[in-house]
Amino acid sequence: METEKQTKINKERIYGVSVVVFLFIVAVLSVCVVFGVITPTALLASLGADRSRCMNVDGCFSFCNVGNGDSTLIYTNNVIGMVDFGVADYSYSLSDKVRELTDDPLDFAVISHPHSDHAGGFEVLAKTVGITRLYMRKYSENELEDYQFYQDILSVAESNGVQVIHPASGTQIRYDTIDLNFYYHNLYTKEENENCLVTMASIGDTRCLLMGDSGHLTEDVLLEQVTDLKADILKIGHHGSKSATSERFLQAIDPDYGVICVGRNSYGHPSPEVTSLLRRYEITFYRTDGYQQIIFMIKDSKISLLTI
Repeated sequence: METEKQTKINKERIYGVSVVVFLFIVAVLSVCVVFGVITPTALLASLGADRSRCMNVDGCFSFCNVGNGDSTLIYTNNVIGMVDFGVADYSYSLSDKVRELTDDPLDFAVISHPHSDHAGGFEVLAKTVGITRLYMRKYSENELEDYQFYQDILSVAESNGVQVIHPASGTQIRYDTIDLNFYYHNLYTKEENENCLVTMASIGDTRCLLMGDSGHLTEDVLLEQVTDLKADILKIGHHGSKSATSERFLQAIDPDYGVICVGRNSYGHPSPEVTSLLRRYEITFYRTDGYQQIIFMIKDSKISLLTI
């Protein structure tokens, strides 16, 4: 018969082996996070931790690395949306990011303008994730060089049950505690980047201004037509191009943080003029090409930052 001493020794051995196995699993999963094989959200889930996508905060603005393109996730525990879809090459990784947060379709989506670096992933996301409503401007044929791409977006939306809404400038929409305000100008210009749908997104009192590829023309119109443009977070216009983000505009926005959505490019984005301006005004800014995601977590109107 096993003595009391032997029983105690065996229990200690089992406990010791269990601890070693657990620590080994954690170490392997942690290495997988570092090398991008598994995400932090999935790691927490694998350890049985809380899978609440907002991790005990009110909501998040998450800027995703989608190459030299734009894509921003906006979500609370009850609602999730996306502004722009990046380039097509990143569409499946973007779909995976959404699926880490929810099994449901996106409640809303916005396309700032029908260029491939902002709308290239739309078709894949519409098919793999699903989208309830899409907000974008209505374009005429003489406003776009690639008018067919715009029509293709509408066709994909129709075939995948996505309701397309063309909001008037000044329209405000609410989803849970997320407010969306849309702005654009009605001036005729051949510069397609200036024909963006600009989105001011708010989670509670925290505001994030998403400029798409808008430049100085749009900025000037917004300053004339919109009473309050102040925002805590500014998605810098046109990947940091010198054609956007004037000093006057930056002063009016007065952001605490800036985000430059950028990847490898031949345009010189972001421009030294813009980055120098951000530094001069002591605005903390981040580039998406340095991370997989830049997440601003909002809790009681305070911002904390997580970079992955």
